[in-house]
Amino acid sequence: MASGPQAFVLAITLREGQVPAELDSILGAIAIGTTLPLAPSSTFARGLLGTVGEATAEDIAEGNNKIAPGDIVGKSGLQDIHDADLRGLPGHTISIIERSESQLEKLPPQVVDPEPQPSSSPDTSSTSNSPTADRKVLFAVAPVNGTPLQLTLDTDLQRNAESIVAPYGDNLVMLVVLDKTTGGVLAAADSPAAGVQSFSTSGAYPPGSTMKLSSSLALIRQGYTADSSVDCSSSATINGRVFKNHPAYPTALTGMVPLDTAVAASCNTAFLNASREISAKQFRSAAASLGLGVDYDTGFGAFYGSVPEMDDPVEHAAGMIGQGQVLMSPLALTAEAASVANGRTTIPYLVEGLQPTSTAQPLSAEEAAILRDLMEQVVTRGTATQMNGILQGAKTGTAEFGDASQSHSWIVGWNDQYAICAMSYNGDGADKQAVIDFIAG
Repeated sequence: MASGPQAFVLAITLREGQVPAELDSILGAIAIGTTLPLAPSSTFARGLLGTVGEATAEDIAEGNNKIAPGDIVGKSGLQDIHDADLRGLPGHTISIIERSESQLEKLPPQVVDPEPQPSSSPDTSSTSNSPTADRKVLFAVAPVNGTPLQLTLDTDLQRNAESIVAPYGDNLVMLVVLDKTTGGVLAAADSPAAGVQSFSTSGAYPPGSTMKLSSSLALIRQGYTADSSVDCSSSATINGRVFKNHPAYPTALTGMVPLDTAVAASCNTAFLNASREISAKQFRSAAASLGLGVDYDTGFGAFYGSVPEMDDPVEHAAGMIGQGQVLMSPLALTAEAASVANGRTTIPYLVEGLQPTSTAQPLSAEEAAILRDLMEQVVTRGTATQMNGILQGAKTGTAEFGDASQSHSWIVGWNDQYAICAMSYNGDGADKQAVIDFIAG
C-alpha cells in the first residue's frame, strides 16, 4: 500500500445506532464518526440512487482537475450519472499572514532581516492564525454548492413496494408504479435477488403476451375493432415453424373469435396469423405509440424496451406475442398501461425537469378507447379476473426463456391513481400477488 502497512483501511460503513458492541473486541478496529449522503434506509431505492465513495486515482485522472484526493464522488446510479451536479465545487483561498514576534525570534539571524518567503512554515500555535491576525488574501474562489435532484419517488410507496418484494429472496420479483397521469415513477422495487442492481428499471426480458396490446394497436390502425374476427387456430405455421397456444388456453375459444376475446383469453395464434397483415415497421410504430422501444434520455438508468424491425417472418411473428427479439423492462411496460389509460403516449420519468417528449405517432381517441376496452375485458372475463376490483384494466403475459422450459410471468395495468407492472422471473405468479399486495397496502 502507498501509505505502508499501518495505513487506515475502511472496512464497512454503518449507520448511527448500528455499530455492534462486539467492535471493541476486534484488535485495531475503531469506529470513526462522519457525515455521508444516505437514503432513508440501506435498501431504499439503492439501485436507482446508487452509491458514493472516496475518489480513486482513476476518478481523479478523469476529473478534469475538479476532483482531488479525499473527495467523495458518485460510484453508481444517480449519484454517478449526476455526480458533477450533485458534488459541486470546493472553494479555495490563498492568503499571506504577517509573522508574529515569537515566530521571528525563532528564525536564524540570517533570515530575520529579509522578507519572509512563501515557503516558510507557519507556527500553527501562534496568534498569527487567529481571526485578528493581519491577513492579506491573494486569491479566492468561492465554493459552489451542488445542485440537488428532485425525484418523483414517493417515500412511503417505495418502502411499501420494497417490503412486498423482499420476501421473494432468490426469485427476482420486480414492481414498478407510476403516477398514471404524469408518468412520474413513484416506486421501483426489486427483490433481494437483484443485489444492488435496479433490474425493475433497466432489465431486459421477453415480455410475452403483454405485447399483444401493441399488436392490437397495429391491427386497429389497419381497420380492426374490438369485434373484428381473428383466427385463433389451434396452431399457426409461420415460414415452416409451428406455434401453439399456451397449454392452459381454453379449446372452446379457438377458431374465429373477436379481437377482444383473443386479447382477454390471450390467444397466441390469433396474433401470429395476423402478423402477415402487419409489417415490422407498423408493429414498431404501434409499440412506440405506447411508449415502448424508443430510447429516451431521462437522466437515469432506464430501459424503455427494444422492438427491432425484423425482416424474418418468424421473428416478426414471435415479436407480436412478446417473444423473439423483443425485450422490455417492467418500467417500460408501465408506459403501455399509462398510455392506454391516458389516451396519449406517456413516458415514465424519475428526475423532475427531465420529462421526455414522445417522438411517436400520437394515439387517437378512438384507438385509446378500443385498447382500454380490451384491457378492461382482461380483468372482467380474461386472464386477470383476480384483479377485478383492484385494477380497471390489465394484460398478463408469460414469456419463455432459456431452453423454453422456463418462463417469466408479467402483469401490467392501471387503476384511478397508478399505472403498474410486476414481473416474476421464475413465472410463479408472484407478479400478480405483488400487485394485489401493493394496492391493498
